[in-house]
Amino acid sequence: DHSGWNGFQSLPSVLSMTKAGELVRAPIPELRKLRNSTVDLGKMDVQGEVNLSSRVSGELLEIVADVDLGDAKELGFRLRRAADGSRSVKVGYASGGKIHLFLDRGVVDDFVGMGRTIKFSADARDLGFSVYSEVGTVRLKSLVVHTLRPAKFDLTRYR
Repeated sequence: DHSGWNGFQSLPSVLSMTKAGELVRAPIPELRKLRNSTVDLGKMDVQGEVNLSSRVSGELLEIVADVDLGDAKELGFRLRRAADGSRSVKVGYASGGKIHLFLDRGVVDDFVGMGRTIKFSADARDLGFSVYSEVGTVRLKSLVVHTLRPAKFDLTRYR
């Protein structure tokens, strides 16, 4: 249910051009100040779904991964995953490389290439996290998840 949404703004970002002339979007470096704790999940091979909820959970996360898709059709994350796996926000990728995304209470901001912003609704109890592959095995060369503090803004100068 997205009632009450009248639009939203994704995270502040920087646009730049690659040497190949491709436009890319990256999060502003200042967002690093919101990092609260870091879980380095290291390297792993993923076939099917790997539930990592016992090590990572939350509604405010920054996820950084380096992926070798191998023979798999897709790699992805199930964010805001229910304990029984019945509900989640699924974010998938059909190619390997670097992945950088942010999870907020109702928005996923994906910074792969020009990125995408996904809005969603989730049960407040659904805070789990898993990684999955479809049709094959994916090699995660690295997977780091940062829990984030909410952003706070001083607007007193605008009064």
